[in-house]
Amino acid sequence: MNRTLLASLAAMGALLGLTLPARAQTTAADSAWERKDTDLAERLYSQRLAADSSDVMALRRIALLRAWAGRYGESIALYDRAVRLAPADEAIALERARVLAWSKEYARAIAALDEILARSPRNRPALEARAQFTSWSGRYGESAATYNRLLEETPGDPEVLRGLARVASWRGDLAEGERRWRKVLAASPDDVAALVGLAAVLRWQGRDAAALPLLARAERLAPQDADVREQLEWLRVTMAPRTAPSVVYESDSDGNRIVTTSISGAWRPRPRLELRAQGYFRDVEQTLGTPFGHQVLGGMLTAWTQWEPGWALSAGAGASSSDAPDGSPIPTARVALFTPVAYPVKGSVSVSRNAFDATALLVRNRVVTHEIAASAYTSPLRGWTLSGGASAAGYHGDEWNRQLSGNAAATRLLRRPLTLGVAARAFGFEKDLNEGYFDPDFYGIGEITASVYQEVRKWSFGTEIAPGLQQVGSTGKRTGAFRATGRIGYTVTPGRQVGVSAGLSNSGLHQLSPAADADYRYRAFSIFGGWRF
Repeated sequence: MNRTLLASLAAMGALLGLTLPARAQTTAADSAWERKDTDLAERLYSQRLAADSSDVMALRRIALLRAWAGRYGESIALYDRAVRLAPADEAIALERARVLAWSKEYARAIAALDEILARSPRNRPALEARAQFTSWSGRYGESAATYNRLLEETPGDPEVLRGLARVASWRGDLAEGERRWRKVLAASPDDVAALVGLAAVLRWQGRDAAALPLLARAERLAPQDADVREQLEWLRVTMAPRTAPSVVYESDSDGNRIVTTSISGAWRPRPRLELRAQGYFRDVEQTLGTPFGHQVLGGMLTAWTQWEPGWALSAGAGASSSDAPDGSPIPTARVALFTPVAYPVKGSVSVSRNAFDATALLVRNRVVTHEIAASAYTSPLRGWTLSGGASAAGYHGDEWNRQLSGNAAATRLLRRPLTLGVAARAFGFEKDLNEGYFDPDFYGIGEITASVYQEVRKWSFGTEIAPGLQQVGSTGKRTGAFRATGRIGYTVTPGRQVGVSAGLSNSGLHQLSPAADADYRYRAFSIFGGWRF
């Protein structure tokens, strides 16, 4: 046998020795992948990659497995290697963009998609991913434009219709979101994603009873679906019996010290009917002059109901009694009507009768208020909220006194968590009486407000500062005003929270006693909780 033949056989043997195990390993790795045996698949693909560092398929599969495990940095590094090995493969670039989006690096993900679309403007998977990722990052206008472009190419595409419904819902246009989800369901009544999406929009509107049958139907169709189970859990939390205890300590420079311990609770015997109870014990003391104090016990029972498309009515009755002379119970009541949250302008009207028992002097004088009030708010542009309200009230101790009040505010969410705004409020009393309450013929205040609210895991932090100008009395001078509040909350489990809050102010809005002290100061501290069962 000559040398050439021997060399050929040796080369063939070497080739067979290398090739056969690789093929077996490839088959085993792919089989494990198809069986969804992720641990075995990753081990076998890793062996392939160790044998051949240019194995693009092994790189892709390992990268995806790392992404599923939440190891996004490692996954993206592997995809970067795969892209360098196969720069023209748009599928690899698209997978890399998806992992970037999963890791919440939306700007990089969208930029990666734009590179694909620059080469292939009609790449539908890339367009669909761009519509999705821009919605995840809050760029709703871009997302809707891309979805509408896709819809022109394939009218009636369910996934595109679902995407448009999500965009409308997430940007806060709940009425449009509801309309679009119902359109998807009209074409496909058993679309689980649409059932879940519509239920979520209804729940965000406070229409829990309307969301319940949708989720029950989705659960029958897909009992193991994670989104169905998550929405059902949120709905159960929302509709569960709840209680909210609090202790509030207040004091001011007029010598008022007020400690209020309260607890409220609610229970739904039916999805559209809720029974609410509230009770409080108040210890009030006047420390200036001749000190004296009283104790007050009060409460109210309320029934709340709702009907489609989200109108709500509440009506309650109660009483307040004290240890003051002639501290017989004072009847209290309140009726309120609320518009649907999905309406462009939301609002409420209420009629109430309350015991004005905030200070020792007010308790002793048995001051009662009767009020009719209306309020409304709207969001004409994303991030903007305009609100306002007006009321007419009667205060009665020994003599009737009428009060008129109005307020208006505009706020703008600049960038989470910061909101800026302006607010104004004015009220005035018909008479100047000595009944124990702050009753100027005119009080006005204008404020610039800045608030921050942030959630970090189970913690929540909120603060608001509001400098402004105020005027006490129609002939009074304008003086500076300032108020600040802060709160810290901790969520034990969904629907179960505890926290503390504090506030201080020199604003006449908080003034209770009749003295018009230019150096007025108000302070408050509270411990609160909320528990759903």
